[in-house]
Amino acid sequence: MSLEAPEGKGEEGPPAPLELVGPTMERMMDRLRKAGSHPFPVLITGESGTGKEMVARTIHRFSPRSREPFVAVNTGAIPRDLVSSELFGHEKGSFTGALERKVGWFEAAGNGTLFLDEIGTMDLPVQVALLRVIESRSFSRVGGTVSIPFSAKILCATNENLEDMMKEGRFREDLFYRLNVHAIRLPPLRQRTEEIGFLAAHFLRESLGLKGDEPEIRFTEGARKILERYPWPGNIRELKNCMITISIEHGPEIRESPRPLIPPEWLPESVLAAAGTLPGALEPEPRTLKENERDQIRKILAETGGNKAQAARILGISRKSLYAKLREYGLGESAGTE
Repeated sequence: MSLEAPEGKGEEGPPAPLELVGPTMERMMDRLRKAGSHPFPVLITGESGTGKEMVARTIHRFSPRSREPFVAVNTGAIPRDLVSSELFGHEKGSFTGALERKVGWFEAAGNGTLFLDEIGTMDLPVQVALLRVIESRSFSRVGGTVSIPFSAKILCATNENLEDMMKEGRFREDLFYRLNVHAIRLPPLRQRTEEIGFLAAHFLRESLGLKGDEPEIRFTEGARKILERYPWPGNIRELKNCMITISIEHGPEIRESPRPLIPPEWLPESVLAAAGTLPGALEPEPRTLKENERDQIRKILAETGGNKAQAARILGISRKSLYAKLREYGLGESAGTE
């Protein structure tokens, strides 16, 4: 993480990122709109990779602050001895190495939105400082005495169980209730199976750099079932990486096809194995009636040595119908004998 405070940029209005589109997330959109309409903190919970930052950005877009900065901070990525300085800034000379005044993330958020990710990693002293900011709506830089007003909306996220952390004394109860004014829990991808095909196609198009609606990317029934059966422990992030792998290995084939159809064997081996399907033992894809009929005619012709009259009798059709089907399937009307 850079030690320089960001120049936050506004993120104007809806629509939401495609990662949030789908039956489950569409039902949640009304909650996200309401979360953006008020100034109180919002606590976003869910497993790693479920799209908590995307939800935070969507709340910001739905808020009156959408033209103000959106500042995202992964608190778990900040070295412990620098957390206070990073969050609140510091004055020149306040500690060894503080060669100049530094603006922190709280100050950089201005009148916009401050998103604090992985808040479960905060040490207790930092939790106390955050509680004071929420209660007083002001803070001071490290080594400073001037009180700086804080007016940004706070969004927090975690993949940990804060209630359990409170019982263990690792998370302050008073801070939890201050942050948990409006709680939003994101379901894991394995509980959103109806959206997996849509999201997979979107991520595959995105990784290939395809624009517009064409070509339409589809998954065979076998591939779709495997995607829906796989538990996706890494959630949306893992699905996105899976599609990037396919785009790397099969990009030219997909681009050259007018209607790309993704088969099971293109899925990463780890997905196939975890879904109970080994690459060398994939179930055959369902075949159409025409495909079955074509193969049956070819088989009977081979067994009769190409005798069409005999083949027609075995197939239970007239020779005229057999000739028509030979033309239809491109099997060669002149082949064989009468």
